[in-house]
Amino acid sequence: MKPARIVFPIVTVLALAACGGNSQQTQPAIPSMPAYPDGKPPKSEAKTEKRDKDEPEVATGNTLTEFQKRRLLGHYSTRDGASGFILDRTGTPFLAKLDGVEKVVELSESGGPYNTKEYRSGDKSIWIRVDEGGRVLLFQGPKQINGVDVVRDADANRLR
Repeated sequence: MKPARIVFPIVTVLALAACGGNSQQTQPAIPSMPAYPDGKPPKSEAKTEKRDKDEPEVATGNTLTEFQKRRLLGHYSTRDGASGFILDRTGTPFLAKLDGVEKVVELSESGGPYNTKEYRSGDKSIWIRVDEGGRVLLFQGPKQINGVDVVRDADANRLR
């Protein structure tokens, strides 16, 4: 037999099976329901005067966009959950606040190894290393004697 004769029946059978073939089963009709019972979208889906969710945010150069805020402002936790802090890089100098402490500290900048920057509080309670792309690499606080990995786990409000 030639391979072409074998392939054609197999392809035909597979195509019929995928399309339903000669199946006698019928799908039950799904009743159509209105998108919104009262004809109006819920308030959470309604357009706002500021910006619709579907519209892209436009940078003005005068204020930070939501994307910029998420990159520059957030809450971080050590991987073991022992420490957490808010890092606010929306202004100069950068600010930080440890979880459970009301004091907001200013961070001074210095050069670090491998094109990184290090930020330290004046009271030495916080040390942070950031790569040249802005990613927080290491953190050292009152519960850590060596720099440890952290993860950004939440948005945060500006510290000042």
